[in-house]
Amino acid sequence: MAFLFSGHGAQAFHMGRALFESCAEFRGEMAAMDRELLRRTGRSVLARLYDDARAKADPFDDFAFSHPAIFMVELALGRILRDRYGSPDCVVGASLGELVAAVMAEAVSFETALELILHHVEVFGGRDACGGMLAILAPPSLYEQWPEIASCAALAGNADDSHFVVAGRLDELDRLESFLQRKGVDFLRLPVRYPFHSDRIEPFKAEVLRCTDWLARPPCVPVISCASRDFLRGYSRDHMWRSIREPMDIAGALDLLEDGGAWTCADLSPGSVFAAALRRRKRTRPNRIFGVLTPYGSELANFNKVCDALDARIAQEAWP
Repeated sequence: MAFLFSGHGAQAFHMGRALFESCAEFRGEMAAMDRELLRRTGRSVLARLYDDARAKADPFDDFAFSHPAIFMVELALGRILRDRYGSPDCVVGASLGELVAAVMAEAVSFETALELILHHVEVFGGRDACGGMLAILAPPSLYEQWPEIASCAALAGNADDSHFVVAGRLDELDRLESFLQRKGVDFLRLPVRYPFHSDRIEPFKAEVLRCTDWLARPPCVPVISCASRDFLRGYSRDHMWRSIREPMDIAGALDLLEDGGAWTCADLSPGSVFAAALRRRKRTRPNRIFGVLTPYGSELANFNKVCDALDARIAQEAWP
């Protein structure tokens, strides 16, 4: 059983709302985290996330709310499945999802993770948008083939041959969009106000690394990092910086996961990017792949499918 967690890019208003309204465990986890954030910041993430005045299609890009909201939703889902079925056999993290993976692997406490979340909000959230991220709906090889792309933006991540993500300053992304329009290539500006996973955030490095009270232990389950493209033996301040600075090699991380055999994979991220990438891969060992928070809704039914699969696995293992 593997849990997979990603970061910004697919978050949306009302993500997890059906679970919040129907699942007491999810509601309790979310409410407890929101109370702690409200105590520390005076802001309710739940009030913003589930604001009836907001449409799901509205950009959820206010970093002071979207950053903790993604963390809360992913961690709540992970905790519920852990409490029901035990610890996962592996966790995979990309970007902010690396911090969720660290908590699930018991390498970092919830309190320490929350300190880092709020520190990120302090460093980035108080600034005007200085850049962004763009999903280009074409094979990643295009980045090397067309130097016009690299001249405008840095390669920020790739998951499979269907698309890749770049990051840049606002003026760079505007120029890149004009170029892609002329070439007839589809793209999508992601709801992210900062050029994460690129050299454009290097000016923030000293501030990010100044987070106090960073305490970490060796993970108790295998952790695959999309920043290091490797299994992690521990978490340092420097690694947590790399998790938001280095390109996300989701394809490389999934190679490592699948090299370990066939998995029941639960993608607990907004948009279920990992699940989509896994389904498009052609591997000899079949995986059971589940995404909960997909762009197509049905999150309660999706969550129940994960639980049914894990119930069946437990029943099979218990069969004499």
